[in-house]
Amino acid sequence: MQSVTVDRAALSGHDSPGLPASDPAAYNAWLQKAQLEAVEQVRVSAERTGEGHLRDVELSVTPEFAIEPNRVLIRYDALALLSGTDGATLGSAGTVVALAFSYDGPTPTPDIVARFALTTGMLVAHPYVREAVQALAARVGFPQATLPLMPIPGPPTAPKMLPEPSS
Repeated sequence: MQSVTVDRAALSGHDSPGLPASDPAAYNAWLQKAQLEAVEQVRVSAERTGEGHLRDVELSVTPEFAIEPNRVLIRYDALALLSGTDGATLGSAGTVVALAFSYDGPTPTPDIVARFALTTGMLVAHPYVREAVQALAARVGFPQATLPLMPIPGPPTAPKMLPEPSS
């Protein structure tokens, strides 16, 4: 497994704001061979910290990824802050959704996987994040919580490679 960190500063000046550069032909070739293998919800949490009427849901999503031979793993750590009509935080609801993609062919570069994680991967993860966050928000007293669209092309920080497992 490769271990590389892709930070936002390293991404400046590329063809799309906030997205890693990648050769379009190489990206499209990898994308055509990628297959969704598994979706797992690996963490859920919710907390009500205040009383009031919900006015706004602010969603942040941070992806991380790992590249293995014939497999790419992407984790999306999503947190929704729930705020009231006076702007005060009333609570939060969050989840971590993990996606596994298999592929046949050459190992993709970290730039290709980072671009994928910030675009197509976000769209794959969104229904799972939305369902978890809305259900959790309802359980802590905010049944009317509606999530905004997923933040594409990406979160405030670019996805990073997960560290290699210790042997």
